Amino acid sequence: MDFVVGLPRTQCGSDAIWVVVDWLTKSAHFIPMRVRDSIDHLADMYIRDIVRLHGVPVTIVSDRDPRFTARLWQSLQSALGTKLTFSTAYHPQTDGQSERSIQILEDMLLGCVLDFSGTWERHLPLVEFAYNNSFQSSIGMALFEALYGRPCRSPVCWAEVGDAPLLGPELIRKTTEKVELIRRKLVTAQSRQKSYVDRRRRPLAFEVGDHVFLKISPRQGLMRFGKSGKFSPQFIGPFEILERIGEVAYRLALPLQLYEVHDVFHVSMLWKYEPDPSHVLDWTDLEVDEDALYEERPVRVLDRRDQVLRGKTIPLVKVLWKHHGVEEATWERFWSFRSSGPCYARAEITRSQFFASLQNFCRCDFYARGVSLRSSGSARAGALEFERVVLFGVSSGKGKSTLERTDSFFEANSITFWQDTEALREFKNGLDPNSVRPGSCLSSWDFTLDPCDNLFSDKFTCGFRCDLVISTMSRVTELALDQAGYVGSLASTSWNLLPYLHTLDLSNNFFAGSIPDSLSNLTRLQRLSLSRNSLSGSVPNSIGSLSTLEELYLDNNYFQGTIPLSINGLKNLKRLELQGNRLRGQFPDLSQLTNLSFLDASDNSISGELPANLPTSLVELSMRNNQLKGNIPANISNLFYLQVIDLSHNNITGSIPSGLFTHPSLQQLTLSYNDFESVQEPGDSSQESELIAVDLSSNMIRGFIPPFMGRMRKLSALSLENNRFSDVIPTQLTLKAVLPGQGVSQLERLLLGGNYLFGAIPVQLLKMRDPGSVTVRLGDNCLYRCPLRFFFCQGGKQKSLMECKRLGHVLP
Repeated sequence: MDFVVGLPRTQCGSDAIWVVVDWLTKSAHFIPMRVRDSIDHLADMYIRDIVRLHGVPVTIVSDRDPRFTARLWQSLQSALGTKLTFSTAYHPQTDGQSERSIQILEDMLLGCVLDFSGTWERHLPLVEFAYNNSFQSSIGMALFEALYGRPCRSPVCWAEVGDAPLLGPELIRKTTEKVELIRRKLVTAQSRQKSYVDRRRRPLAFEVGDHVFLKISPRQGLMRFGKSGKFSPQFIGPFEILERIGEVAYRLALPLQLYEVHDVFHVSMLWKYEPDPSHVLDWTDLEVDEDALYEERPVRVLDRRDQVLRGKTIPLVKVLWKHHGVEEATWERFWSFRSSGPCYARAEITRSQFFASLQNFCRCDFYARGVSLRSSGSARAGALEFERVVLFGVSSGKGKSTLERTDSFFEANSITFWQDTEALREFKNGLDPNSVRPGSCLSSWDFTLDPCDNLFSDKFTCGFRCDLVISTMSRVTELALDQAGYVGSLASTSWNLLPYLHTLDLSNNFFAGSIPDSLSNLTRLQRLSLSRNSLSGSVPNSIGSLSTLEELYLDNNYFQGTIPLSINGLKNLKRLELQGNRLRGQFPDLSQLTNLSFLDASDNSISGELPANLPTSLVELSMRNNQLKGNIPANISNLFYLQVIDLSHNNITGSIPSGLFTHPSLQQLTLSYNDFESVQEPGDSSQESELIAVDLSSNMIRGFIPPFMGRMRKLSALSLENNRFSDVIPTQLTLKAVLPGQGVSQLERLLLGGNYLFGAIPVQLLKMRDPGSVTVRLGDNCLYRCPLRFFFCQGGKQKSLMECKRLGHVLP
């Protein structure tokens, strides 16, 4: 068993799948769950979905997920008499059956289900049915047949499965024969697969006490043990072998730095270390004089330059030292003259050359707790006290100015402005400590060091960005977390401490509570992403004060109430995503957002009519799966830049405006699952339409199929299924699917099933033996004859004569 995580969160909150595979029959169960489900909840699901149907298993093979190694899980299996077997660390082949099943499941989800976005959980039973009814080459039969001893009865092979009853002894005999057959085929398959691997396998064995190297980079882009990057070593070690575990695994003596890594490894990850005398260092004890002191002092600044590193400008000065020549001058950070020892301690320096040269090359701004003081000619040896260091400004008067007490010359304790450091510390402290997992961005934040100065190091690996905004002080301009499942509240942070923040991205975590009004203090914010969290409450009116905001992502949370009118204050907004919440009420007039190009408010409970006035800059409009009613406003065709419209799964009525079919830029039109009754004819200009895909399925449209649809040159997908069309199949549509002609796009999807079409099948379709990339569906109509041997007749029998006449049309 294993887990598939990172899936779109459904309305029920599921965002993962628990995959359980039977070792003998290969049949599987796909159980929807939440990543944050507790162990006791997983135990309940195990009893309900596995033990109830199949009894208590003898052995369970899994990886070392914390849920499988938890004490409650181990105690439960021990009480049930089940043996737990864990796969070797970093060797997924131990549980290859689960890994292969997960790969097939992910392919099925990508190919068939994830188009349903947040509703994949509703289709998961069909995915499980399709998987268990598929043929498995290793056992030579379908998984359902291997589990139950007979083929599955389904609409696909309804007539192929017999219904002859089996008595008890006969059933036991057939089941026993099936099991023996499966075992023989599995032995054959395993032997064949083993022969493939053995071609490149070499015998490798170690003894206890041997030293081996440990492989950490088996393939590009993989990070293990905190090591990654182009120049990371392929092996680390050597480490001593403490114990042999089974035939192909060994326990190593790992150092304390790798205490979080499981110490048992597969033999394929080990490389024998051959001892070499040259590798042994001859340690010689050194006599240390604790009273020895070496003092070094700067003499002159020779040059100055600015170096740009990762978008951050770092001022540097070239310093000449007292005991070194010009050729040994070094480039130093102006604000980071840091010393690891007493290199600069108690240095007595005259006013002469050094400070003159420093003033020539640098503009000296000193910051202490947010107060700025610029050095000037009238200043006398003034001192600014920082939290950990004293900075001395030097007078321009005659005589000497002495640095009497300082631990490092011109050492500013940080290059990060103190407010930003405090805000980052406050943000981390406001999270649930149990959600800050090892390896995540926030687990590396160590505030004993300067955040911006140590960004992208092992102390601040990721999570934010710094820019040199004012003078030589760095400000945090971006806070973008990884998807590590952090739990916390937005109200625990003083957002006014980050005035230069232009990106705030906390998506795909578990932040809860409401959006605090203090977030409106981020007056420079351009991108706010709170997608896929557990935020609730209403969208605050204060969010409209973020006048510089360009992208707003609030999707897939639990927001309630109405959409505030204050959003019209976001004059620079280009993208607004509100889908996957519980928003209700009338959708507001957003015509004042003249820069808005993308709007998605799908999967909510928005009611009322579609706004008559929408931003003319819209490129994509998606409001599917709501409770919209009324008609589509005719002036929607005035949105000249619109390319995608998705209003499916609503209660919109009336006629579909003809302007949508002659729109100068519209490419995708999805109006399925509504209550439309007719389609307005656009006239001859329809052949110049830009539409590529049109979906009008599952409405109540009556009459003839609009003939202009066959004249739309660029149309390649047309779905009119489950309406009330009563017409012969238009020749123009079939020709466009079979022989589109020069300059005309082929109609690759023509879905006309579930209507009242009558007459004969066009000759062009009858000549198509190999459909290739073309999909045509004509099932569930009133056609004179449509044999199932034709691919376009599958998917449903034709209606009866009585049902066809019930519509009220006279059929020939």
